[in-house]
Amino acid sequence: MDLRLDEADELLRTGARALLERQAGPERLAEWEASGSGFSSELWERFVDLGWLGLALPADAGGGGGTPVSLGVLVAEIGRAACPGPFLPTLSAALVVAHLGSTKAARTIVEAVARDGTPTALLWPADAASTVTARIEGDRVVLDGGPVAVEWAASAATMVCLAPLAGDAARAAGGIAAVAVDRHTPGVEMTPVLASDNERAAWVRFAGVAVGDGGHLVPGAVADAVAVAEALGLVRLLRAAELVGGAGRVLDMTVAHVSARRQFGVPIGSFQAVQHALADVAIALDAARLATWEGLSAAAAGESCRRPAAVAGWLAGQCAVGAAVTAAQLHGGIGAIRDYPLHFYYRRAQAGALRLGSQAAQLEVLAGCLVDPVEAGAPTPWLA
Repeated sequence: MDLRLDEADELLRTGARALLERQAGPERLAEWEASGSGFSSELWERFVDLGWLGLALPADAGGGGGTPVSLGVLVAEIGRAACPGPFLPTLSAALVVAHLGSTKAARTIVEAVARDGTPTALLWPADAASTVTARIEGDRVVLDGGPVAVEWAASAATMVCLAPLAGDAARAAGGIAAVAVDRHTPGVEMTPVLASDNERAAWVRFAGVAVGDGGHLVPGAVADAVAVAEALGLVRLLRAAELVGGAGRVLDMTVAHVSARRQFGVPIGSFQAVQHALADVAIALDAARLATWEGLSAAAAGESCRRPAAVAGWLAGQCAVGAAVTAAQLHGGIGAIRDYPLHFYYRRAQAGALRLGSQAAQLEVLAGCLVDPVEAGAPTPWLA
């Protein structure tokens, strides 16, 4: 695998970093967090104008037809800036639909995201057990259960919902209901929740929510579990890329601080204990970056990305949290005040790692992929 970026991706990274440094600095992050919306609508429109929402969506649906690697480059820069907003959930929902969908409803969602940047939410449980289940009643899918925390649900008119079919026999068959749910559908309950980072979320509950064939994302509304697992593997890789980008920025901030902060007449970066701590962060960051780009490269080549996604998700979450904790320790008191930007990265690292699933669930993913792989045809998509 060649980790070097081609000219187009290098230009994308350079342009994205310059834009976000100008328009998403720490002062703006604080303003957005205190605002009602939680993000900048002007910056969102800029993302849409640049075609970032449709970068890796099919060209025939208005997208750019780019590769997952290019998308990872972009998402990593957004993570590096700690920029909040519905970008990653919307992109994830559109990618899942583009991977699975072949209906009019699916095409409508992909085109709306690619051409207009229409915010869209993705509802899927990161852990093994789903609290939302689906059952088939004639030509309708009926959803029950919750609550499930859904990022930026209140900003999205439509939620892409992936839910296992109720009943042991249905689960054994490996089918996953894939439907688009209008947030105003009777039976949908949405309660805003204060997340630990500067993203907005809501608890979503379903009480007999009926979705007709107009909301089915695949014919018959039941998607193949293997296809769902591959789509969610790409989502996991993008979340890993965001965490890697943030961890890289934290490492840069900390190196700059210990190089300038002096104690006993010398920079504290000259102390061996400080050097060893930062070396550990750098090694963990290299491992997470390598695993993430290995998975994105596999997806770009049309290969399965479930296994590298499981590895990358675990390594990126551990790396981001470890980098933030180490940075807080090495910054001393300044690292614990709100006037210094480190807290944005600390909170986002903790929240981002949890959105990949609990540690127990992620370790079960790794065990299933690396120790005792599930036989083909019977994967558990929530663990893929």
